Amino acid sequence: MTASIKILAQPGQDSWRDITGRSFNCRILVSPFNRRITVYRFNLIRAAGAEEMVQVLTGKARAQGLDKIWLKCVTRWKNTFGDAGMKLEASIPGYYKGEEPALVFARYLSARRQTPSNSRGVELVEKLISGLKKETGKQILPAGITSKWAQREHCADLARLFSRVFPTYPWHVYIFVHIKSNLLNQESGDPANYVIRPKEMECSSASH
Repeated sequence: MTASIKILAQPGQDSWRDITGRSFNCRILVSPFNRRITVYRFNLIRAAGAEEMVQVLTGKARAQGLDKIWLKCVTRWKNTFGDAGMKLEASIPGYYKGEEPALVFARYLSARRQTPSNSRGVELVEKLISGLKKETGKQILPAGITSKWAQREHCADLARLFSRVFPTYPWHVYIFVHIKSNLLNQESGDPANYVIRPKEMECSSASH
C-alpha cells in the first residue's frame, strides 16, 4: 500500500498532514500531546477508500505512539466507516447547517485508551442525558443579538474572537487561514459551519 504524505509543521509539535492513497485523500491533525490523529477532512474516490484510509492512518498512528483516530462525517458514510473498523461514538443532531447530524467515529489502538478514565463521570453524564427533554422550546436571544451562518467576510472577526476566548487552546481555532478553510471546505460533504451572534456590529459569540 502506498500513500504520499505532506507534513505542514515542525516535528514534535501538533502538525497538519495531507495524505493521499490510491482511493482516498485526507487532511489530518497529528497531536502527540493527545496521542491522537484527527481527520479534519477526507475525500473517498470509492467506498473502499475508507478501509484503505483507516489502515494507512492506523499505521501512521502506531509508528508515532498514538492510540486514537477520530473523525466526523455525514450519515451516508455510517456503514462505510463501521465496516472499516471504526466505532460510532456519537451523533450530533443538526451539526450541518441545522439539518443533518454529524456522526463521530473513533478507532482505539490500545485497551487503555478505549477504557474511560472516569467511569463515574460517564455514569453521571448518562444519567443527566436520560433526564433531558427531547423537545425544547424556542429560545429568545437578548436584545441587539442576532444569529446567522458565518460567511467568508466574517473570518477576521471570528479569528479575533477566538484569540480572546481561547488564548491557550492547543489547536488552530483562531488562525485566520484555518477558519477560512473551514468555511470554504466542501469536500466529502463535510463543510464546517460557524454560527455567529453579532451584537452592535461586532461578533460577540460563535459556535462551530
